[in-house]
Amino acid sequence: MNHEQKHFDIGEIHARLLRRELTNFRKEKKYATTKIIDSIYRIFYKDMNIMQIEYDEQTSHSLYYDGQERWDAKIQTMLDSLKEYR
Repeated sequence: MNHEQKHFDIGEIHARLLRRELTNFRKEKKYATTKIIDSIYRIFYKDMNIMQIEYDEQTSHSLYYDGQERWDAKIQTMLDSLKEYR
């Protein structure tokens, strides 16, 4: 169960990263067309998928206990560092 929750958390991390990027984009007063926003979204979506695959490979789908513990800590650290973008 924890393993699947972490997949969800990885999605949340990338949603927060996307929010941060769009917030910074807006602060710089850049003009954002739908095409620009879509291209930014695609970058974060691709990065999320890469991280999901790495997570499964490095934890052996939760069967590798030490790998799972390392990823649990990594994911929590990332979530904590992005808490202002919840």
